[in-house]
Amino acid sequence: MTPLFNVGSYVEETRFGATQHDSYHNISGRGQSRRLKQGQIIKLTPRFFVSGFDALIQWTDGTKDCRVAGQYHLNLLPAPNLKKRLLAGKFDCLYHMTHIQNLSSILASGILSNAEIKRRRVSIADISDSSVQARRDEIEPIYDRSIHEYVPFYLNPKNPMLYRRKEMQNEIVIIAVSTSVLSSNCHVFTDGNAAANATLFSDDESVINNSKDVLCAQYWTDYDDGKRRRCAEVLVYPSVGVKYIEKIACNNEATRAHVASITNIQSTIEKGLYF
Repeated sequence: MTPLFNVGSYVEETRFGATQHDSYHNISGRGQSRRLKQGQIIKLTPRFFVSGFDALIQWTDGTKDCRVAGQYHLNLLPAPNLKKRLLAGKFDCLYHMTHIQNLSSILASGILSNAEIKRRRVSIADISDSSVQARRDEIEPIYDRSIHEYVPFYLNPKNPMLYRRKEMQNEIVIIAVSTSVLSSNCHVFTDGNAAANATLFSDDESVINNSKDVLCAQYWTDYDDGKRRRCAEVLVYPSVGVKYIEKIACNNEATRAHVASITNIQSTIEKGLYF
């Protein structure tokens, strides 16, 4: 049986056609249908001798337990509108920075992970630090994938990564993506630069609380381990569709005008995001 969902999928639990009293879900009688819970699948395990999968789910109320995916009387349905609002709404967007030369490719194919870019043999203008990129070949501990299999997003784009590219500020665009992408794509949260040895990884956004003070500060240098923590990331697997892009921020009018000439996506000048 092919699973209806993937690890990382957001789902809602709905009871259909109850044939007897269900004390666990407080449903009685026949033909009941009501939404019960919403959450994210964090593990799928094939069932032996019977069809279906055991789905371990992190519910929005903070609890975790299993449901049978595919069982006829207790169904899990996609929950595409279960939007994540990081840190109680403090961060409504995820930010991906790239060279302006890459924008046409992104508008055509979406934002691709480094691994996907190599598989498709896409030619890009690379603004990354080669020494840091080498460390991203390592495997993250949540889903056992290479960090390069994920699209990296920052919660605060005005960070050490962008600072190291001060001479390129006019050529870099900052793409703001809706956090609703987390409702459909598998993802991992980090409390700092994903390539740093001290960084923690989690499937729970609360790990970002470790760096909330630095993320919201004017200067990361005022905080212990601020350089690493200012680069807290949300890693999204394996690519992000154009439909999730909310706006494209630029450092100058010439770049903004170019963006506006190739897409109807909102383009803005936001010098406050740059150095």
